[in-house]
Amino acid sequence: MMLEKGTWQNCLEYAALSDIGLRRENNQDHLAVSLSRDVDIWQKQGHLWLVADGMGAHAAGELASKLAADLIPTLFFKYVGLGAVEALRRAFLEANAEVFRRGRANPEFYNMGTTATVLVLLPEGVYYGHVGDSRAYRLRDKQFAQWTRDHSVVWELRERPEYRGNAHDLAGIPKNWITRSIGPSEELEPDISGPFEVLPGDTYLLCTDGLTGRVSDEEIAAVVGNYPPQAAVKILCDLANLRGGQDNTTVAVVHLREPLPEVAAEPRPAPPPVPARRLDRTSPLPIGWILSAVCLLGSLIVLIMNLLIPAVVLLLGAAALAIAQWARKKSPAVRRATSDSPIGPFVEVPAPDVTEAAQKLLAIAREARLEARQTGWEEDVPSLDEMEREVESAVKGRRYREALDAAAALVHELAERQRVFFKRYY
Repeated sequence: MMLEKGTWQNCLEYAALSDIGLRRENNQDHLAVSLSRDVDIWQKQGHLWLVADGMGAHAAGELASKLAADLIPTLFFKYVGLGAVEALRRAFLEANAEVFRRGRANPEFYNMGTTATVLVLLPEGVYYGHVGDSRAYRLRDKQFAQWTRDHSVVWELRERPEYRGNAHDLAGIPKNWITRSIGPSEELEPDISGPFEVLPGDTYLLCTDGLTGRVSDEEIAAVVGNYPPQAAVKILCDLANLRGGQDNTTVAVVHLREPLPEVAAEPRPAPPPVPARRLDRTSPLPIGWILSAVCLLGSLIVLIMNLLIPAVVLLLGAAALAIAQWARKKSPAVRRATSDSPIGPFVEVPAPDVTEAAQKLLAIAREARLEARQTGWEEDVPSLDEMEREVESAVKGRRYREALDAAAALVHELAERQRVFFKRYY
């Protein structure tokens, strides 16, 4: 594990943790935290947090995410005099150019890539920079909101009119098929947005999909809304591991305890206008062609299994998707890209209070214990029974804070036992 934590000027508290998980031999996630030493420096360049999730065989993904974590903060501070939006844009583009160059220079690193999600805090507000399916959230007034859009096949299809309200049609598509990342392509279009107002009490969360792929938004909100950053990042990694720990998990939590320092107003350069442009029809990962290829491959597989009718159905589906993609490429489409677009939130859920949070963690622990009995890693059962009874007793006595802490302790104990089991037998 790699944990970073700290405070700043008594108004800001943060923690960031990267966990390898239970099934991976190396950690392809990286994080970066860069806080200004004093108020004068903060006024000029701000604070920055970043999480990145690498992709690629061998050590390629690990290298790609490390390059992003090293380069983006350095490049942002280099260009921040041009304004935060332009500085973030240049940081992403130049980092992409370097990862792309390194990937082409070594056959083992070919096509390596990484997601990157950045939070920048300046006197005028908060900015987001984003590529991929790592996410940024904000908790305010008991509302937990996702402020970045996933650049994934599932999200892009879900936003099309023909799929709205038909989520079951997308159930078979892997959620980790992403459509934008740093490195694989020479071209990159990062999402940059801000500034957004910052208020005392706000909590921000950045995370890789090792967390969101296993833990729901409501469960994440239950932890972030009821624990300070250092405890929250540990519990969230425990939850991801307790649900299988199949991926690396990286989480950063930033909490504003008090108003930020007042600074003299200093005008910043306005970002250059971005003209309307045609949508890129030559994306490195065109969704229609991918689905068509999947259907074609599926038809070949079921044909080998002598299932003629399903094979014909899949083959027709592949043809229909290919025709639709060809027609889409021929049709004109225009959208306007602006410096503050896209603007979230894209998903918003109520944050559970301490009572509901305790019940959620207890339910997760019971679910994990049931799986532990089936897979054989639940050892020293009496001690776990006793920890569970402590949670139940506190709930019955309406000592909900005590119940929540006891449930979190049970989750941590189960996650550690599961880690020991996997190290021993896998």
